[in-house]
Amino acid sequence: MNFGLSGVAAEVAEELQRRSRKAIYQRDPEAWYADVMNGYWWSKQKEVVWSFADPKKSLTMTVVKSCNGVGKTRLAADLATWMIAVFDPMETSIITTAPIYKQIGTGLFRYINDNYNVALTKGITLPGRFVADPALKIARLGGGIDKDIIQAKRPADSNLISSFQGIHDGLVAVLMDEAGGLPEDLWIGANAVTTNEHAKILAIGNPDRLGTAFHARFRDRDKFQDWTPISISAYESPNLTGEVIHPDPDEDKKIKSHLVQKGWVEMMERQAHPNVVLAKVHGEFPKGDDNAFFTQHAMNTAFNTEVTHEGNELRILGVDLAFGGEDNTVAYLNTGGHVRKVKEIPYDDDFMNHARKIHELAVSLGADELRVDSAGSGKGIHSLLDLEIGNGEYILIGLSGGTASPDNTRWAQLRSYMYDTFRKQLQEGQIDLDYDDRTLR
Repeated sequence: MNFGLSGVAAEVAEELQRRSRKAIYQRDPEAWYADVMNGYWWSKQKEVVWSFADPKKSLTMTVVKSCNGVGKTRLAADLATWMIAVFDPMETSIITTAPIYKQIGTGLFRYINDNYNVALTKGITLPGRFVADPALKIARLGGGIDKDIIQAKRPADSNLISSFQGIHDGLVAVLMDEAGGLPEDLWIGANAVTTNEHAKILAIGNPDRLGTAFHARFRDRDKFQDWTPISISAYESPNLTGEVIHPDPDEDKKIKSHLVQKGWVEMMERQAHPNVVLAKVHGEFPKGDDNAFFTQHAMNTAFNTEVTHEGNELRILGVDLAFGGEDNTVAYLNTGGHVRKVKEIPYDDDFMNHARKIHELAVSLGADELRVDSAGSGKGIHSLLDLEIGNGEYILIGLSGGTASPDNTRWAQLRSYMYDTFRKQLQEGQIDLDYDDRTLR
């Protein structure tokens, strides 16, 4: 009997310890992340985490403008996983949103799924099951319709606000990824579902564009004083400051390999337009209008656009030539605005052989036009295609970005004309880009 009582006492003690640990985790997401995920956030991530999870505030609204490569989407996924793991899932609803619906599934939900797998390796099963919506569902006791713990929202623009309503759980959070591309109605929709105590909103993105709802939250601090603004520069990230993230040197190195690198920052500072450097490196909004580079809004439009083939479209093959080292020649096919990468050809210092491979690719794809760089080192390949290989199967067009533009009162050179024209086509929904083409993004 004593043995039985001892067993019961041990079980009670274990349950009390589990509840105590869970209560600590609810107040301290860092403790949960370290104990359960063996994870550590770096300093600016911690600033975001504690603004979002602040136990002293009944409503937290955090807006973050950030440079590239500091783990924005990954951090949002960590916070979603933390909420699911430590709070009652039947009283928790997390809404995720982004300008591109596919972005939610391949970004945020992928990282949440990764977290679930990490927990499993430690013998911890987190609640719910993933479905293709994307969503995370959990069965209700007694049956009925499964509950959505996490659901994605990117409805038609005419129905943004109402689509967010009807969620009245005890703990509601809205995670807004790539927030610079989200319309004002969606921000209002986020506010519409976070009326109860302990509600949370996190909006995070690149500051690519002026005049957006995202920009307004930083510009008009009097009107949006309820939002906590946070900025993250590449110069604050661990690879540039030397900050140690994880106590294990191998894990620390692994984490940092996924963050913005010092070499990339130095390259951008040398090569990119000042407005690009402000947004992508310093995490600051551009100083002038946004026509100097491809904005997130323009790219989002292109990733959301679907162009279907009718069979009679002009087929234009554009080739970016490699000139040495481990660089590859990259070819994209534009079929009536449907733009996809079709091939990468390793660099070959035998220009004739390289030109022949490009020619064979153009013929095999039935290209009507082949466009290649004809300036600098590109002259050799272009000349070989023109004089030795073309034979009339397609129209060969050589491009030299430094030559005169069609209208020198508007564009200083051909390169500026091409960039500006392409940007407008992106914004107007004339170009269909592949979101899964990570290198292009």
